[in-house]
Amino acid sequence: MHDFESAMLIYAHLARVSAERNQQLAEDRFLLQAGAAACSAGWPAPAELCRSRVARHNPAHLIARFETFAAALRDPDFACLLRQLDRQCRFEQAEHLVAQLGIDIAAEREAADADLGTFVLRLLASPDETEPALETT
Repeated sequence: MHDFESAMLIYAHLARVSAERNQQLAEDRFLLQAGAAACSAGWPAPAELCRSRVARHNPAHLIARFETFAAALRDPDFACLLRQLDRQCRFEQAEHLVAQLGIDIAAEREAADADLGTFVLRLLASPDETEPALETT
């Protein structure tokens, strides 16, 4: 079993790469997986950034119905969507993709240490955003 902080970081990287390649659908899928992992890891701010980014891209998306990512996780329809996404890109596949990109997740976790949530917020910041206006606590 993987740890949720690593999953948050891995899926955030994949969302960032997808955004840079203008792959909106893939970006949203990885944002949802990153947000779910962030919630499970106890990082609500990155989860909320993921939720708001998907809702901004697609206001009709299921996640847009919820005020928080945590609320979405309690919904059976959203849980079903996450299971579907996890079947499409399992954690092990995501790890492999990130490794192919040359990203050292262990080194990043060590460097970020207790400030991993802020690191992920910066990683997911849009190029036109200087700093996400979300707190990491």
